[in-house]
Amino acid sequence: MTRRRLLLVLVALLALLAPPAAALAVQQRGDPQVVTLSLGDIAKVAGGRVGCVARIEGGSRVLDCRRIGALPGTYGTILSGSKAMVVRFSADDTAHVVFVAHHGSTRTRTCKAH
Repeated sequence: MTRRRLLLVLVALLALLAPPAAALAVQQRGDPQVVTLSLGDIAKVAGGRVGCVARIEGGSRVLDCRRIGALPGTYGTILSGSKAMVVRFSADDTAHVVFVAHHGSTRTRTCKAH
C-alpha cells in the first residue's frame, strides 16, 4: 500500500470513528441530548471548528460535515443511510470524493486524487 493511500485510509477511518467517539464523550458527560435536524439545518460543535448540514445528496438525506472556515485543502464527510464518503475540497465550493464505504460491506473504494 502506498504512503498516500495509507494516509487516505487513515483520514477516512478517523472521519468515520470521530462521531462515535464524540457520542461516547457526550454519554460520559451524563446529559446526552439527541438533536433532530431538518433539511437545511446546521449543527456546530461547541468550542470547535466543525459543522454539519442536513441536505439531499443523490436523492438521499445526508449529514455533510466539514471544517468551518476556508475549505481548500481540507476534508469533509458525507454520511447517508447506505454509505460514508470522505471528500477533499479543492475550492470552497468544489470537493472530490477520495474514499467511499458502504454500510454492511467490507469493500471500500479509494479514489484517485485530482
